[in-house]
Amino acid sequence: MLLKRMGILIKLFSFSLSTATLFISRIVADNYFGARHGVETLFQLIEFDEAGRHFIVLSDVEITDWPEFSHRGISLDVSRNFMRVEVLKDIVRGMAHSKLNVLHLHLVDSHTWPVEQKGYPANRLTQYGAYGPDMVYTQEALKDLVEYANMRGRNKLFNIYLSVIIPLFYCTGVRIVPELDQPSHAGNGWQGLPKDYAVCLNKEPWYKYCLEPPCGQVKLRQKNHMISLLLLLPASSLI
Repeated sequence: MLLKRMGILIKLFSFSLSTATLFISRIVADNYFGARHGVETLFQLIEFDEAGRHFIVLSDVEITDWPEFSHRGISLDVSRNFMRVEVLKDIVRGMAHSKLNVLHLHLVDSHTWPVEQKGYPANRLTQYGAYGPDMVYTQEALKDLVEYANMRGRNKLFNIYLSVIIPLFYCTGVRIVPELDQPSHAGNGWQGLPKDYAVCLNKEPWYKYCLEPPCGQVKLRQKNHMISLLLLLPASSLI
């Protein structure tokens, strides 16, 4: 299914599903994610009967489905409310069951900087900015989350017969969108840098310096400040 919005051609998944009395199912899709979500719908038609100890499957069913919106996501503020990667993976699985495809992570704010930075002095952002040493998103953990959400099982898509079902079901197709909120929300963590890169850090009374506590923002008016800031946080230090 193709939609044209704002001059951009967007390809969306669509699928049709039919089942017969002997539980012979047929899924027809125009791309990978259509097939994946078709399998998800098929599994949702199956129920296990605890009393009879057997599966109950709807028969003579035909479903044709496609998404109304290309962006179907949720947003989590893990800067203010730290969530462990295992919890985020649980959320990703729940999103896959509901055919949601975008997880927006608000990773950094003036409250905390929990994202690991490598190399001095960038690593001091996490040292001074995380809620605690056990509340840090290492780069390896974030890469593992992205792999879990978006790539798991895709290389096994074309396995034949029943072996295709498990790879399809476990590839969630969820895209992770990270947000590092700058320059206006630069607070805890920035006090660990060797230069005065941020102003109004944790100033009180807060209502004189910002819209909500804790206060802090990057100092943009200093001469050559942005150049030195880019050297401080090179692209290699980020995910």
